[in-house]
Amino acid sequence: DSPQTPADTDDATVEIVQTKTLNVEKSATVSDGVADETSDVITYSYTLTNTGNAAISGIVLTDDNGTPGNTSDDFAPTFNPAGDADSDGALDVGEIWTYSATRSVTQAMLDAGTDIVNIVTADSPETPSDTDDATVEIVQSKTLNVEKSATVSDGAAHETSDVITYSYTLTNTGNAAISGIVLTDDNGTPGNTSDDFAPTFNPAGDADSDGALDVGEIWTYSATRSVTQAMLDAGTDIVNIVTA
Repeated sequence: DSPQTPADTDDATVEIVQTKTLNVEKSATVSDGVADETSDVITYSYTLTNTGNAAISGIVLTDDNGTPGNTSDDFAPTFNPAGDADSDGALDVGEIWTYSATRSVTQAMLDAGTDIVNIVTADSPETPSDTDDATVEIVQSKTLNVEKSATVSDGAAHETSDVITYSYTLTNTGNAAISGIVLTDDNGTPGNTSDDFAPTFNPAGDADSDGALDVGEIWTYSATRSVTQAMLDAGTDIVNIVTA
């Protein structure tokens, strides 16, 4: 500008180039170190950072709860507001946002015996989504405990009219359901399988009728055998061994 001229102007433009990207990381720990009982609690920890160059708003964190493709049980981890240093609701460059969630180990998880794999997704209207997963190994132990008892109809095995009733109780002393169970009594002739027999199962013990011995179920069996003249002539104790 000058007293002798009209003013003239010009400008210069510098384009600001924003990049908005999220990075989510997830980890899992078990309360006692191993996921092997229903009292165990899994703690999931999530860390969210802004790997771009500008603040990001509208962030949503969603965990698939280990059921990819089924959104009905998805959950939102709990946000720790301390990460939002300026309390503006936006993930600024340099801020670290943390979240957490806990889930209990269930009997269904133990019965399945497969690793628990949870996937978390971080998303916003301003960014592409980012995912991470955490795996918890399920440790199964499957052990049987069988107990056997014998009673004689009149209290003493001393005549051929006496009947011996064998009672068997089978429990699962492990942490996961057991299938394909076979109970075999050696009929007092160890080493000779030709006269082995299978005691009679009482189906009432299989509470959910799934054919598997669940933790907490008690399966019972029974069998009867008559005292024979050969037993009385031998005069030796009748020792029967059952194998589950």
